Amino acid sequence: MRNTNAPDAQATFRRLIAIETDDCVEWPHYRNPRGYGMIRHGGKVWLSHRLALHLVEPCPDETMSAIHPREHPMSINIHHWRGGTDPWNMQEAKTRALVRRDR
Repeated sequence: MRNTNAPDAQATFRRLIAIETDDCVEWPHYRNPRGYGMIRHGGKVWLSHRLALHLVEPCPDETMSAIHPREHPMSINIHHWRGGTDPWNMQEAKTRALVRRDR
């Protein structure tokens, strides 16, 4: 995975999660093929939105998902994401027709 641990990525991440806005705040560094930002933190590679949420609202375990009501995978605005379970996340996405129903 490239650029997940670059010093500028770490500085950018800290700056971006501190922005107070209702708009989505896009992650400008490395993204995986599905469009989600990636960053290394504490010896682990994180999805950038999950790390943003975790730093504000630590997830009790790895089974928790970060759920974004606007389905904007590049956003790391901590005011948009909330914790939830994977099944809840998938059901919510299906309800909004964001994923194919035949999965």
